[in-house]
Amino acid sequence: MRMVAKKPVVYVYSPEEQDVKVTLEFKNSDSWDNLVSYPKLSPATIQQNSGKASRHTWTVRTGSQGALYEQGKGRALPYLFYEAGTAGIELKPEECFCVGKDDVERFLQSSLTTLGLNKKEIQDFQMFWLPSLQATDYSLIRFCAEEFSEQVSLTTSPAAATSLRVYMVWAGSSKKIETRPAPLTAFKSQRKGLVLCEWGGQEVTFE
Repeated sequence: MRMVAKKPVVYVYSPEEQDVKVTLEFKNSDSWDNLVSYPKLSPATIQQNSGKASRHTWTVRTGSQGALYEQGKGRALPYLFYEAGTAGIELKPEECFCVGKDDVERFLQSSLTTLGLNKKEIQDFQMFWLPSLQATDYSLIRFCAEEFSEQVSLTTSPAAATSLRVYMVWAGSSKKIETRPAPLTAFKSQRKGLVLCEWGGQEVTFE
C-alpha cells in the first residue's frame, strides 16, 4: 500500500545572513515517488553500491530572526516543503501512544516540546495535523525520526551545528487500544549556530 509522507517541512535558522544548500536524499528512490516540493527542488540521481539514491537540493539564504529566502528570487519563505509517496514506515501499534481526540492537542504540545520543537514549529505542526487527529475517536501515534532518517537523509552545506527531525506515523481507531510505548527521548541540545529543523508524518491504515 502506498502512503504519503505528508508535509515534511524544513526550517533553517542562522545567527547571521548566509547562503545555505539544503540537500534531501532518498536512500532508495525506487521506494519513493510523486515528489512535490516548494520551492521546487532541483533533482539529480546518484548511484550507490546498493540500490539507487535520489538527491535533491534547495539553495536558500538565511536572514536574521528566522527569515528564509529563496536564493536568486528574494522570495520570503516560512519553511521548505516536500511530500512524496512511499511504502511507508510500520505503525507498530504496541509501541504507539493511544490518545483520545479530546487529549490529542495536549499530548502533541507536551510531546513536541520534549522532542525539541519551538513554539512556532509546534503551532505549525498542530495546525496541519490536529484536524485529522481529532476526526477519529483515538489516535495511535508513534514518533520515529530515526527510522525515517534511514530512508531519507537531510543535510546542509555548510553543515548545521544543530539538527533536529521529528517524524510521526499514526492511525485512527474507533476504540482504545492497550499499548506499551517507551518514554520519549528528550532533545537536550541547545540550539546554536546554523540550525536545521524538520517535522513531518504519515497516516497509515490500522482498522
